Amino acid sequence: AGLDNLTSVGGLFIGDQYLGGLNSLVSLEGLENLVEIHGNFSIQADSNLTSLTGLDNLVSIDGDLFISGNPVLTDCSISGICNYLSAPNGSVNIYNNGSGCENPPALAAGCGIELPCLTYGNYYLLSQEDVDNFAANYLGCNELQGNLTIMGDGISNLAGLSGITSVGGD
Repeated sequence: AGLDNLTSVGGLFIGDQYLGGLNSLVSLEGLENLVEIHGNFSIQADSNLTSLTGLDNLVSIDGDLFISGNPVLTDCSISGICNYLSAPNGSVNIYNNGSGCENPPALAAGCGIELPCLTYGNYYLLSQEDVDNFAANYLGCNELQGNLTIMGDGISNLAGLSGITSVGGD
């Protein structure tokens, strides 16, 4: 409450690292009038936030998208995020969240959209299942423009990545 009239911001940064370790934000209600983010959108390391409800009227994000380290965040498929994910104009970084928001393919499924190759995207493969399903989740993505991160216990076979011909980043 208190930001009810806010319609536009230069960037939106929410999470433990931004709120001084308070880690007490459980809702984004009160941001219903926010429609434009003219920079990065970042929700990171908030252990209490379960959904992005409150940002339902968000239309555009002009920068990078970061949604990571939110273990109980399971509802991310609001229209602004879905629109961004269907045609990203910045880096996409989605990982280590609750089920439904754990990675771009899960979020795209919740949005009912087909996930394109992430033009500026970073790919996080944190399990053998992520590796095995890469080709199905990212149809035709052979030349990756961003970073490719492969880490996690139990990853023992990289055959699911055999279609990748280049990685533009690290």
